[in-house]
Amino acid sequence: MYKYLCSACGSPTYSEDPDLENDVCRFCGSPMLHKVYELKSNFPNADFWGEERETTIKPNAGKQSPIHFSARDYIARALPRMGTVEYDGAMKYGRDNWQLISREDNIEHAMLHLANALTGVDTGEDELAHAACRIAMAIAREEE
Repeated sequence: MYKYLCSACGSPTYSEDPDLENDVCRFCGSPMLHKVYELKSNFPNADFWGEERETTIKPNAGKQSPIHFSARDYIARALPRMGTVEYDGAMKYGRDNWQLISREDNIEHAMLHLANALTGVDTGEDELAHAACRIAMAIAREEE
């Protein structure tokens, strides 16, 4: 099993075919896939969980272990909106107030924001950014 990344959008593709390097990305249509590394397992997420990892394969570069996340374009575009929500919350409730809110409460509030976004309820808030912040806070609380 091989993992390829699109040079244009960064989307991953997993394949048994070792020769997809000039194939077309299934997400953006760009013909710029490049092999990142070969997995020892046929389970594509084995590398994410730290099992059976290989070193990365990059032309004209040293070997290294693969990273476990990608700061793709969509994450970068969401961060300013999330930052605005975080700043407004810090001004309203205090900088570290989020640490006093349980993981469960954050998940429930995220679900409410998502429901508002899905149903078109106009609360005057950026519902998706609020949901993303609540999910991020729940993840951060889970890591404690």
